[in-house]
Amino acid sequence: RQILNTEHRRRLINSSGNKKTYPTQYIAMDLTRKRLRAFALVTLGTSLFFWGWAVLNTIKMDGDIDLGVVSFLTVMVSSSYLLVRTTDGKKTLPVSHLGKVLVTVTHVLVALNYALGSVFAFHWLDPIKVGFGIYCIVFTFLWFGVAYIGSKLMEEANSAWKLSLETMSLP
Repeated sequence: RQILNTEHRRRLINSSGNKKTYPTQYIAMDLTRKRLRAFALVTLGTSLFFWGWAVLNTIKMDGDIDLGVVSFLTVMVSSSYLLVRTTDGKKTLPVSHLGKVLVTVTHVLVALNYALGSVFAFHWLDPIKVGFGIYCIVFTFLWFGVAYIGSKLMEEANSAWKLSLETMSLP
């Protein structure tokens, strides 16, 4: 937070090796943008992997569908949205309130899908699949954590973006 409140200038070396002076607010905005972008890339890659796994499970099932086909697809779409919003430099755009809610909902949807899987494992499958149930419980909490972290990163990025607009023009 201190970095956002100071008016000091920092020196950065750009790709051509020239030193440029950037306001601290720009540096803070760029760091939060990069963190949110990294988050989006990780969730996109993870959801792509598990979406493929869900597709394979669906192919193996007799007429049933692994709900991961739907829930992980929503995360792939929301991660792509974040990647578009966090492009390099001046093109960076804030995530709208509705966008933040929808991105968070996609992560919660995956968590709920895992929670449903644990209910199936412990109550509806015969015989009970303890290993699968524990896997689902662990991933339920992990995806709720992902939803929380993503929400905080979007808030942080939006705050840094707004502050940079209030205090300076982008280089």
